This record gives sequence, structure tokens and C-alpha cells, in this order.
Amino acid sequence: MIDEPALLDPPMEGALHEGRQLHLAIATPKGLHVTPTLYALGPGRLWFFAASATVKAKQIATGDRGGALVRAGARSVVVTGRLERLDLMAPNQLAGAARAVPGVPQAVLGYAARNAADLLGFALDTAAGRGGRGVPPRRILISLVPDRVALLDGDVLVEARGAWPGSAGDERRMRLGRPVASGSQTPPVPSVLAWAGPDGPLALPAHWSPETGRAAVPGDLMAISRAERTGPAALVLDEYGRPGPAGKQGCLLRGEGCFGSAHGGWRWLRIDPDRLTTWDGLHTETKDLP
Repeated sequence: MIDEPALLDPPMEGALHEGRQLHLAIATPKGLHVTPTLYALGPGRLWFFAASATVKAKQIATGDRGGALVRAGARSVVVTGRLERLDLMAPNQLAGAARAVPGVPQAVLGYAARNAADLLGFALDTAAGRGGRGVPPRRILISLVPDRVALLDGDVLVEARGAWPGSAGDERRMRLGRPVASGSQTPPVPSVLAWAGPDGPLALPAHWSPETGRAAVPGDLMAISRAERTGPAALVLDEYGRPGPAGKQGCLLRGEGCFGSAHGGWRWLRIDPDRLTTWDGLHTETKDLP
């Protein structure tokens, strides 16, 4: 587990152990980017792998900041912190990350044990020809070292630890969660929003209404993050169909966003997307939107 008693308490640790995927938000030259990934817990860190051909592997450098979200039922754990990149095939990177290297064997073993079903699914997809042709790209090991953590139950901010730039006040501990109401007949879809905080990207739990083009984000979380009202946004909706790469589907909207009114503990965000990325298994397509 993450050995940071100043940041994590048992409910936070429980949600991190229970969660299936981690959604990571990072900044890129083309704007914010957020996608799901498998992960493992280690002393003081969240660990995950990224294929060398992916945006995560190409853009993340040691010292960058990132935001992560782990969902476990109605609970969400929001994490921000420093990213460290470890290419196990590059001795110079290992030498430059001496503090992280001792934890690598435990991280790799923990990742393999925690995600055994997915690793088996990857092998089965590859054997069946559903994992793409050729040799799979090498994997880059990346860790997120948390400095802020928040636990939410629905829209209610249960607890926040670390140097969050703002405060939502004591009211957050007394209000009961309320369902998101979009005013449309289609229920809002669980999603993850990448948004810019004062010192780096945030990955926020959201509910997306495709009919209105709006997303709802817990208002108290926005308050403690002190995020801007307008700015670049990225919103991901994905399905974890079954273990293995062929069972993953999703889409990523990127563009500009603007927060508006609050309703029932949620803040509403309107997104004007200009790019759409979709994936079905290993097939990925990106196109500009009118």
C-alpha cells in the first residue's frame, strides 16, 4: 500500500485497493489528456505501465505533475502529485531515479499480482491475433508520488489531505449526496474530467450529459482545488468490457470548457470539443470536430 500516513487513512486506502483502473490526467502540447490504465500500489507511490507508443509514454518526463482518479463504487479518490518515469531498458534513467529504483521489484510484482487477469487477457488476445501484429512495444514504468489526496462519496467531499490551495469549509461533512439531474431524459454518464489546477492537471469525477454537452463535477472538490472557471478540458468515457486490450472501448473529447451554475452540490461545465479520439480494442482514431 502507499505508506503515507500524513495523506491516507483506511477509507482512502480501501478505495484505492478496491478500484480497478486509474485515470491519469497530464498536460501535453495539444492540451490536456486523460485515459485509463491499470495500476498498483507501492510505498509512497502509485505505479503503472505505459506502452512506449502512447501519449503518456511520449509526454511524461520525471518532474511533471499529474492528476489521478480511482473509482470504487460511489467513492472516488482524487490524487495529485509528481510523476517519475523509469525506462527499465535505459540505464541512465535508472541512475537518475535512485530513490525510486529500490521499489521497482516490489512495484512490478505487485502490478503482476493485482492485474493478473488482465495480463492473462493480454496474452490470450495476442495468441488469438486480437492484440495487434508484430512485437508488442516496450513498456515504460511510471510512478505518481502523491502530495494531495481527496476522498469523495458521490458529490460529498469526505476528507482532503495535503496542501490543497482552497477549502470548502465544514459544510462538506454534513451535506448528503444528491443525484445529478441534467434536465434530460437520458441519465448522465459516469466520466472523468481533466482540468487545469493552479499547479498542474486534475483528474475529476464527472457525469456527462451528451444531450446538453455538459458535465457535472463535485462543487466542493472544485472549491478546494481553486481551479479556474474557464480553460482547456478533456473528458473520457470508457468501458472495461473484459480483461485484455480487445475488451476496452472508449472516447476522449478535448477542447475548451467553462464552469457555470451549481446544482445540488455539483458544478456544471460546458465543453466545446474540437477533437474526438475513439478506441475499440487496439483500433484508435482521432478526428477534428467542426
